[in-house]
Amino acid sequence: MKKFLFTLEALLVTCERQEAEIKKELIQIDRRLEEERFLLECLLTETTELRNIWRTKMAAGVNPMSLSQFDQCFNRLREQQESRKKAIEEIESERTMCQSRLRKAMTETKALSNLKEGQLEAHMTEATREMEKEIDEWVTGRKGPVVGFGG
Repeated sequence: MKKFLFTLEALLVTCERQEAEIKKELIQIDRRLEEERFLLECLLTETTELRNIWRTKMAAGVNPMSLSQFDQCFNRLREQQESRKKAIEEIESERTMCQSRLRKAMTETKALSNLKEGQLEAHMTEATREMEKEIDEWVTGRKGPVVGFGG
């Protein structure tokens, strides 16, 4: 009986490696996205805290210099928030493309795996048929006696 050899084994291994690399890339993208969302949340919290301070100062009466400082702080926070939102959008777009590449790689890997399973099944069926044929020949006496048996 011949040993089973999948003709596209090298391609299957390459596809599996590619799939694993894309999964790692997706994990890194998710981490970056999580970091950016955390930073945005911190900026939003800082803005809320600054608004509370501003309300307290307004109730107590505030001088024009303080208003200017608050305005600068609010503008800075707004710019940083917009920057983070833009970064999040870019990372989400990158994530979507990576997910698409992963789906394609997984589909290719699965197709090759199915092909391998089919070839293995065909090989096993052929091997079983050959063994049954050989056994049948031995039983019916079409083959000579087995060396080392009998006397």
